[in-house]
Amino acid sequence: MDRPAQLALQKLNQRRDISSWLARWFPKAPAKPVVALKTPIKVELVAGKTYRWCVCGRSKKQPFCDGSHFFQRTGLSPLKFKAQETRMVVLCTCKATQKPPFCDGTHKSERVQKAEVGFPALRGWLPLSKKGSPSEPSTHSWLVKDFHNLRSPIWGSWEQAPATVPVGEDGIK
Repeated sequence: MDRPAQLALQKLNQRRDISSWLARWFPKAPAKPVVALKTPIKVELVAGKTYRWCVCGRSKKQPFCDGSHFFQRTGLSPLKFKAQETRMVVLCTCKATQKPPFCDGTHKSERVQKAEVGFPALRGWLPLSKKGSPSEPSTHSWLVKDFHNLRSPIWGSWEQAPATVPVGEDGIK
């Protein structure tokens, strides 16, 4: 093999080494969130404080992030939000809510209750019908059925997520 061909082959192998390293640490498709708990957690949020809600379900400090998503290479990131006022809220730990980070009652669904803690419950988030059971999303639904395509919610990025939703719709008492 001539010298230019050897150099070209060497560069190709270097690119493969780098891309395989990147693929291990930064997967193209994020892992599915897992059920951390089958019941929500009631916490007091302090006005003006920024919180990072665990999206992956692997954090040992539920419902907040402890960095497990990075060390377990999930490809998921926590949802960062700022409390607008000091109050008690109910935060989701089943990771199937449609109003992250707040609980919307999805944990009561049969699919979540049958799922084992530490394993994914759903292929994607499903909206609740008026009776409180999961229903298939409409064409106008922002919900994603395939977590492999889920990078952030419809509003653009996790950092832009709304910090509060109207009282009564998010589990706030």
